[in-house]
Amino acid sequence: MAAIPPMCRCVVPAVLRTSWTDANPGRRFFGCANYRGVNACNYFRWIDPPLEDNIKSLVLALHKRIREVERRNNHSSFVREMSKSFFSCG
Repeated sequence: MAAIPPMCRCVVPAVLRTSWTDANPGRRFFGCANYRGVNACNYFRWIDPPLEDNIKSLVLALHKRIREVERRNNHSSFVREMSKSFFSCG
C-alpha cells in the first residue's frame, strides 16, 4: 500500500526516501522536499519500523551484493559497446 505523503512545513508534499545508512538500511521515511536547500524545514518521519540487528546485517549484505552486480553489468555493457566500436572501424 502506497503511503500518502504528508505536507512538510514548507507547505509542499514530503518526499518518500529510503535510508541506506548502516543504522537504518532499507528503511523508508518522508522528508522535506527541500532538504538540501537553504529554506529546508527539516521535516522527517519514519514510515517503516526499526529493523532488528540480524535483519539489518542481511539487508546491508544484499544491498552491497546488488550494487556489485550492477557495477559488473555496467562495466560489461561498456566493454561490449567499446568492442563494437573498435571492431566496426575501418
